[in-house]
Amino acid sequence: MRNLALFFSAVSLENNSVGEIYDFISEALRCKTVEFQPESIKFQFGPGEAYAPKVKDAGGDVYVKNLEDALEAIKIIVEQGEGRRTTVDVSVYDDKSHEEKSHYARFKVVKKQLDKVIIKVWDLPTDPELLPYPDNLQAVSELFNASYTYLLRTIDLLYLTAGDDRKKLIWTGMFPIMTNILPNVAKTLIREKLPGGKHAAPKFQFYKFQAGKWNEQILQLYQNAVFVNNSHGKLLERLALVLIPIQNLHDLQLSHNLQKPSEESSLKPSSARSTKDCAQCSCSTFPGKLNSKPGTKRNRANK
Repeated sequence: MRNLALFFSAVSLENNSVGEIYDFISEALRCKTVEFQPESIKFQFGPGEAYAPKVKDAGGDVYVKNLEDALEAIKIIVEQGEGRRTTVDVSVYDDKSHEEKSHYARFKVVKKQLDKVIIKVWDLPTDPELLPYPDNLQAVSELFNASYTYLLRTIDLLYLTAGDDRKKLIWTGMFPIMTNILPNVAKTLIREKLPGGKHAAPKFQFYKFQAGKWNEQILQLYQNAVFVNNSHGKLLERLALVLIPIQNLHDLQLSHNLQKPSEESSLKPSSARSTKDCAQCSCSTFPGKLNSKPGTKRNRANK
């Protein structure tokens, strides 16, 4: 996989869409003939383990055991982002039954609505890291930073965790942080006006946890934010939305079922075939520029 990374960095890309980027990745995988290790499955997200599509034929999670699985996963990513491929273009739907629109189609609808409708926009600082916050908002900001750092650490651990502990990391760690705690703490901040007229905003800074349980430290930060804002009724109402999710957070220090993937568990290039032997794709002259195949129309609005 390291050789593939060097290979990608040496190629000059002029991609105009997500689809073109993944076309390049697909062709590169074919030409480099990487070897996939099935034992790495326990470190992957499989069907039913994390997320599932609302519409049954709109994709889903795929275990990547071989090249065919990898290409299928890439196909799903492109369809969910830009829509299903047709003969010369892409559809606005990411499922065969045309029940679920792609992300790109949804964003186009939002843009069209924004062009016609006047909406309230919060006046946020360009770089909130440069602004000092009042003590009461600094406490909320630290709660956000700690939660964000917890999320990043959770994602790290998912690549080293197997079994039931992996499920705990997802459902009582990553999922509540992403869907409840971070959004609601961020909304709490942006509704508060700073001296000078701007509104507060999340800083997304690294938070250095002390030795001990991270979930308990986040709870302490929440309690401190509530204490210093005891006279701010509306702010306290918004913070109350994250109390139960914080109380139920998984303790990262108790993730005991950690396994370091061995060298054999990673993807590695095969010496069985060189790129010069690959005559069925446009990448036989790597390193260089990958050209789109003639006659293929792309959705170039997704820049």
